[in-house]
Amino acid sequence: MNNFKSTFFTNAVNLVIFVLFITTDQSVDSSELFEAFNAECLKSHDTHRAKHKDTNPVKINHKLVKSADKCAKFLAETNTFRHSPHAGLLYGENQWLALVSSKAGTKQIYNRLTCNEVIASWHREQRYYDYKPPKGWHPKNIKQVGHFTQLVWRGSKEIGCAKSMNETNRKVYLVCHYLPVGNIPGKYADNVMREQ
Repeated sequence: MNNFKSTFFTNAVNLVIFVLFITTDQSVDSSELFEAFNAECLKSHDTHRAKHKDTNPVKINHKLVKSADKCAKFLAETNTFRHSPHAGLLYGENQWLALVSSKAGTKQIYNRLTCNEVIASWHREQRYYDYKPPKGWHPKNIKQVGHFTQLVWRGSKEIGCAKSMNETNRKVYLVCHYLPVGNIPGKYADNVMREQ
């Protein structure tokens, strides 16, 4: 009988510990996830910026994280994809959108989406960028290269990123905000440097 009580008690304690572990694991603070996500975004930005001559690393700005989060949530809630009204004035802005083939896959894509994937796609726009100073205010193909130029813009020193999703319309959004603003007309030659 004592052996039964001992085994029962041990199993009950293990079950309680297991349940506590699961409960704790499922209730991860969203601010911790935000911090981890932005740490990854920062590392990815710095990795790609380091490829370019005289382009320094950036740092996280929590006000930019909040503005990027607000923008990403607005895009998801309104099922739209357009730059925020303050983009280019108060901060630089890069956006990314994924259209998911099934509703069931939207949350999976959202959960698995890494900042590295998105930042790498923005950096690949470099293949369309002509490093000769543009004849006009902006490169003529700014819509093809604008994510890249903002990503590596020498004058930008701070970033904040966020992601959101719209499960009903099967869309996943990622937004990054930058300070100082990049893609300034007439300033590309001084801020978008060739790879080293």
